[in-house]
Amino acid sequence: AFMPVYMPVTIEELNIQDRKIIACEGESVDFRVKVAGGGEYQYALKKVDVVSENPLVYKELETIATGQSQVTINYVQMDMAGRYVWEVANNCGRDTSEVFQLVVHQLPDYSRGYEFPDTLACEGAELVLSCEAEGIGVEYDWYHNGELTGITGKTFLIDTLKSESAGIYVCFAHNVCTQQVQSRAIHVNLDPLPKILRQPLLLK
Repeated sequence: AFMPVYMPVTIEELNIQDRKIIACEGESVDFRVKVAGGGEYQYALKKVDVVSENPLVYKELETIATGQSQVTINYVQMDMAGRYVWEVANNCGRDTSEVFQLVVHQLPDYSRGYEFPDTLACEGAELVLSCEAEGIGVEYDWYHNGELTGITGKTFLIDTLKSESAGIYVCFAHNVCTQQVQSRAIHVNLDPLPKILRQPLLLK
């Protein structure tokens, strides 16, 4: 009878470039490994703490999944960032992949309020609105009554308030994670300047 001859398993390929997978918080991530050798394979994806790079020595922190050559994490969280390895075995031996890193970028997170969450300002006065979000490389876009204003910083300076300045202002934050995070609305109401309705008359 024919007896299959197997070789010790070897890891041939990972779906990783430059030993790094980059994802944004809340996205899905795929881990895939391609092996050779034959027979039945036992797969394990592990999060590790690397003690030595050469020779590779690491401590296992957590076994993420076993039994499959592809693992999908549907909702990446910040605490999943770290270093990982694949461990694969068959009846003839075992192999370990090189260490690769999962980098998770945080979505912008509004951490504090605004100087003017709702405000009544005088026509002709100066007004500064501000917003700030936590995160790396955060950029901003300001909207007024649903229209993009072109203001892209943390602060929005209005030199001279006019009647058309009244309305709702919203600050959108984004970074390398393209999903925009919206601030709460800032309502600006104007108190008009006094107007002389009738010029003084000379009374005799």
